[in-house]
This record gives sequence, C-alpha cells and structure tokens, in this order.
Amino acid sequence: MPMTDAAWVGLLLVVMLGLGTAAQAQSSQANCLQRCSATLGCGDGAVCASIYDNCMNSCRNGSGAAAPDGWIVLVLSEPDFAAGIAHGFTSKDAAIQEALTVCRRNGGADCKVVWSDVNTCMGFVDSLNKRPWIWSAAGGGSRSQAVANALLECRKRGGDNCLVRNTPCSDDDARFPSPFEAASRAAIVDPKTVGTWELPVGNGRWVWQIDPRGTYQFHSETGDGAKHFGSFASNGKVWELHTSTGDIDGGSYTIQAPDLFIATGKLGTGNWRRVSSAP
Repeated sequence: MPMTDAAWVGLLLVVMLGLGTAAQAQSSQANCLQRCSATLGCGDGAVCASIYDNCMNSCRNGSGAAAPDGWIVLVLSEPDFAAGIAHGFTSKDAAIQEALTVCRRNGGADCKVVWSDVNTCMGFVDSLNKRPWIWSAAGGGSRSQAVANALLECRKRGGDNCLVRNTPCSDDDARFPSPFEAASRAAIVDPKTVGTWELPVGNGRWVWQIDPRGTYQFHSETGDGAKHFGSFASNGKVWELHTSTGDIDGGSYTIQAPDLFIATGKLGTGNWRRVSSAP
C-alpha cells in the first residue's frame, strides 16, 4: 500500500527528531567528557583520581547531561573539639574517608560521622569552647540558607555564642576549602566591631575592615604585602574569622570607649584603633 504525503512527512519528522536527539546526546556527552578533562590539572593525588574516574564513568553511562552527585560529610571528635569536613566527592565512602582523615589531622581521637548529605549545602555552627560541645549542622539550598538553619538549631540547643565554622556546598571543588557566603545575613556581628581599624606595626600599620553583613578584609601596610579576606563574626564576648583559604583565628575581645578594639587571637593581644565607622 503506497504511503500518503502526510505519512511521508510524519516519518521524516520522526527520523529528524531521532537524529536530533542522538546528536544532542553525543554533544552532551562530549561536553561532559570535556568537563571531566578539566580536572587533569589537579595533580596525581587520590582525590583528583577519584573525581576524574567518577566523572568519566558518569558520562559514559549516559548521565552526562547532569552533573554527578556531590557528597558532604561532617566528622567530629567531640571530646577534642576536632572536626573534619569533606565536600565535592561523588562517592560517599571517599568523602567519609577524607573527612575522617581531616578530623584526625586536626587532633581528633574519637572521630565519628555525624552528618552527611548529597547535592546540598551545609552550615556547620558551634558555640565556642563550651562544654558539653554545642554544635549543629543543617542543610539548605544555598550557603546562607544552610547557615541560617544551623544557627537556629544551635541556639535551640542552648548555644549562646554560636559562630559559623564552615559552609560547604556539594559542588564545591574537593581540592580547595569551601568559600563562605559573601555578606551572609545570617552572620552574627556586634555593631561595635563594625568599621575600619588600624594597628601600628613597625614602620607601618595593619588595617582591618569589618562589614556588618559578616565579612572582613585585612591588609598590611608594612611592606610585606600581606592581605586576606573572609567571614567574620562577633557577639560582644568573642570574635572569630575564617579566611577564604580555610584558616581560622579568634578569641576574646573588649571595646573600650567607642574607638578602641582590644582583641586577643593567635598572635596575642592587639589594641586596634578605629579609623572610620564604615568598613
């Protein structure tokens, strides 16, 4: 029976749609493989190899159109106030092993997995050096949402000076520390610490700019070119900052009069004088 013109048109459309779908699939897989290849520059370590292998397998299995799963794992050794966090791993087991390793490296003798999730962000918050250790971890669709959820839970548990420790997301690169949410509304900042502060050092000075939204910037004017930035929190008793590269500093402080910020940290006690009320 001869085919009608309408039938020929219908068959042609089916073939064209099929070819288009196949071409899209090939293009999607090629893009996926290209994204995986970008990890080759991370070196020869086990973390890099795990990321690359899982990425390639995901592409070959036809899931190249979607990013591979990313796991976040939090490990704590509560008696030692030690924590280990892994993010960006496509294997839960690999993430657990990395977090355990970090926890032990940080001095933990009783490291245990306390929180894990996939394809999310996590806020990890604790009440500084309070026994028993009050901490909380919560998920969210963004860093700021996860932090807000974790801060709320920390306060419910009795934390009176809850500070943000870390805010990883599943798609953060496993090779690097997770960045903090810029200007997070969930940050706790004592209004008296907001502004630009200076500390005379040698023939120059250090400058510390604290933003009311929970971020800071630091730079040295002593000729060494030192500078860093990140997340900041203060609550009238203690202060804490996390640099964008993962370092942490903090301690107690007092504000004397309106323009003297006496802060104790890793380098000792510094008498910071206010330069401006604006950061």
